[in-house]
Amino acid sequence: MQSGRQVLDLRYRLEDGEYRLTDPPDALVVPAAWFSQRFRQASLYFFDRSARILVPEPVSVPRGEQLATALINGLLAGPRPDQRQVTRSFLPAGLSLGLSVPVSADGVAVVDLVGEAGSLAPSAADRLLAQ
Repeated sequence: MQSGRQVLDLRYRLEDGEYRLTDPPDALVVPAAWFSQRFRQASLYFFDRSARILVPEPVSVPRGEQLATALINGLLAGPRPDQRQVTRSFLPAGLSLGLSVPVSADGVAVVDLVGEAGSLAPSAADRLLAQ
């Protein structure tokens, strides 16, 4: 990487008079400017295994009205698989988001969760709200 730029090395072969990529990446590759116009950096918060420290997990979420919905869906999905040994969530399994998370003009979000949460101990409920 030089001066903040990354290079994507693609290999190709000639097949029936046309060029074909031999081993394309399993990814959507877009210019950084395109990505930054459509997504923004945010953090989801999960607790460490001791349940004493909130740990931020950086995520890229769509800009616009779907921002709050994307964040709540991320919390409901829980920590990334590679982080599950060191972080945990206090959102009960089996919950899902209703249609979306509307946010009023004064910034209040209404989160409608669907499913069985069961009963939570007061300390778990406090941690759920902290997330």
